[in-house]
Amino acid sequence: MPTPGPHSRSLPRAALAVALAAAAACAPDSPEDRIAALRSRYTASLNSFAVEQTPLEPAAEAPADTPLLDPIPTRDDVMLDVLVQRRSDEPLPGLTLDVTQVDGERREKRHYRIWIDVSQITKGRGQSVSHRLPDVDFEEGDGFHVEVRHPVPPEERGEYREFSPGG
Repeated sequence: MPTPGPHSRSLPRAALAVALAAAAACAPDSPEDRIAALRSRYTASLNSFAVEQTPLEPAAEAPADTPLLDPIPTRDDVMLDVLVQRRSDEPLPGLTLDVTQVDGERREKRHYRIWIDVSQITKGRGQSVSHRLPDVDFEEGDGFHVEVRHPVPPEERGEYREFSPGG
């Protein structure tokens, strides 16, 4: 039977140290890292959008035979229908989505961050969530893109509500 060498007792300790280091590397370091890890388990994509025009002033009563000469000013609100999916066991109460508005040439016109309630979205199944963007400068040919941004740089996390205390 061979005699144990000088390093035979350190092998189990070394294996334990490697296992502990690997476990520590997998665990989030802070509450913000935990939120970032949970955010990474969500996806969002735009199903559709609709533009709703709201008159800014009530139409004046005019006799029935008088043609309307001046157009009534309106405000364009955009209703987004977003499919959100969750792949984690632990839910977030809400999620900040990045929404990009593009023109007909697919150049970015505007960027929005919207907060949506995702507390009722179950793991594995997608759910449609509606959100209204008020007073959008919308032109025919414009489009929208929705995403869960990941990763969110630490210096920008203040712009994402879920990273705030009580988020």
